[in-house]
Amino acid sequence: MRHRITDYRDAAFAYWGKQCFLCGRNEHQTRLVVHHMDGRANGDNVLRTIPLCDGRYGCHAHNHNGMGDPRTAELNAEIEQKMKAMGIM
Repeated sequence: MRHRITDYRDAAFAYWGKQCFLCGRNEHQTRLVVHHMDGRANGDNVLRTIPLCDGRYGCHAHNHNGMGDPRTAELNAEIEQKMKAMGIM
C-alpha cells in the first residue's frame, strides 16, 4: 500500500487558495476537491494539484468524464494555459 501525504489538500489550498482554479467558485458556494493533474503519478506535488469545484456539473466532474464530455479537453487546455501564464509550466 502506498502512503499518501495526508495534508496535500491543505497544502494545495494554502498555495492556490480556496476557490476553483477554473471557474473561481469558492468554498462557500460549492464543495471543493483537489485534482491531481497527473493522475497521482507524480505524488502530491502542490504544483500538480489544483482545487476544482465538485458535484455533478462541477469542473472536477467535467475534467474526469473523458471522451464522453466535450469540455474535458477544453478544461485541460485552460488549466495548462493558466499555469503557463503563471510561469509554472
